[in-house]
Amino acid sequence: MGTKMAPSFANIFMGNLEKEFLSRQNLKPHTWLRYIDDIFMIWTHGEANLKLFIDDINSFHHTIKFTADFSGHGVHFLDTTVTLQNGSLKTDLFNKPTNKHNYLLPSSCHPRHCTRNIPYSQALRIRRICSSEVDFDSRTKELSQHLLNRQYFRGTIENAIKKAKSKPRTETLTYKTRQTSSKRVPLVTEFHPGLPPLANIIQKNFHLLQGTERLKSVPRITCHRF
Repeated sequence: MGTKMAPSFANIFMGNLEKEFLSRQNLKPHTWLRYIDDIFMIWTHGEANLKLFIDDINSFHHTIKFTADFSGHGVHFLDTTVTLQNGSLKTDLFNKPTNKHNYLLPSSCHPRHCTRNIPYSQALRIRRICSSEVDFDSRTKELSQHLLNRQYFRGTIENAIKKAKSKPRTETLTYKTRQTSSKRVPLVTEFHPGLPPLANIIQKNFHLLQGTERLKSVPRITCHRF
């Protein structure tokens, strides 16, 4: 699985590598976007110069080598297909052939909100990626079938898609700053569907716990992973 710091180390290394490499290039990409070690770029200097650029970056470091897919029409990048249409970029959802869409089953032993939020989070992801309403409708139709295959209720799926569609796409693309972490003391426990409603019990009896300086507010219920 690797260490928790592995992505950060990779980001730091690749950030330094790309900075040094690009600073030495006479012909630079019009756009260069990187997610860890996956790079999307727009090149405007012709295919011959692009191939020279790729050869150059593959000889820049003795162990870091890149594979490249390029096209004058469109490419896949992560979970997105980017195409050039009438001088503008269009984006659509891309699923790798190995994606089996094995979403967490609603019957799984998880807190209800975990499975309840999956249809909406997936529909919102599609809303964010698809620049065309036609593509959004097509991809959410596919999503609906995948979720039905995983025993999700049709009503839950339809409500989630409707909620996602009601959001303007520009809003879904707006970067949101995370709120500062709560100073509430966490109550860490193991989840079991047979547990009583702990949050309600603590809220009702919180006056008994306020004798300590640390418990100025109701603890946050947290279930740890096994």
